[in-house]
Amino acid sequence: HIDGDTSATFAGTLTSSDLTVTSSGGDTYFANFLASTGSGFAKFYQSSNNHLSLYMANASGTANVVLNSSGVSYIKGGNLIIGGSSDSGELLQVEGTGYFAGAVTVDDQLTVSAAGNGNSPILSVTDTADTEVAWFTGNRIADTGAYIAIRHLPSTAAESNRTGIKFRAYDDGDNITTYAQINQYIDDN
Repeated sequence: HIDGDTSATFAGTLTSSDLTVTSSGGDTYFANFLASTGSGFAKFYQSSNNHLSLYMANASGTANVVLNSSGVSYIKGGNLIIGGSSDSGELLQVEGTGYFAGAVTVDDQLTVSAAGNGNSPILSVTDTADTEVAWFTGNRIADTGAYIAIRHLPSTAAESNRTGIKFRAYDDGDNITTYAQINQYIDDN
């Protein structure tokens, strides 16, 4: 038993034979790390099926971090930053690339914002198995239709401002070629 008034020092490199904590059985918290107040904690738990979990609680004793080896895990103690350390204020912040192998559902607005280089888009959608790449559906009650708005919003409006849609495909030399386009130009702003 090591309490708050006793310290334990391990010299050198710890191996699995130096310190092993073994649970006494299922449905047991078997390694508990407590804050000095006794409220905040980190606890290892063994379920009745012998799966391990880690519970971490804040100063109020609320387990805001649960890492479950066989079941639901969650982190709700604050914002989660992956690949960085400067908090942007978003609940999830990923600094770097991301990859999703399955479907992604967005239950609110989706905003994509980046500084493109003029040659590569900041949003690219590719379907490798179907001919209908994207659907845009409007189904708000009492609306009579749906629109797709393509906007060009520079800091200063000018008659050279334009928007459009280009229809492209490979030509017989495997070059991506624009075969048709719909353009909008401003005659007088």
